[in-house]
Amino acid sequence: MRDFEAFTDGQTVWVNADDGMCIGRFSRRGVDIHNDVEGQLETGKQCLDCVHDLPAPAAWVRFVASMKTHWGIEIDPELRPAYATPEAA
Repeated sequence: MRDFEAFTDGQTVWVNADDGMCIGRFSRRGVDIHNDVEGQLETGKQCLDCVHDLPAPAAWVRFVASMKTHWGIEIDPELRPAYATPEAA
């Protein structure tokens, strides 16, 4: 079983795998969900779900769903940046 670490600086949320690879990032720029090193070597693809044209609240919903779909990771709602709340839209 793999370990993952999710953390934020209040503006960006990163999800790192136990090999140090950033497999997920949410920021004002959008959603980036990536393969780990092994997945990149196997498939030749880095991005699993990268989207940069959604409003922040919709992008957050996509980030949370995509992390669950691709990695089985539940993102703590407390990590959501204030700019990505529905009230901020």
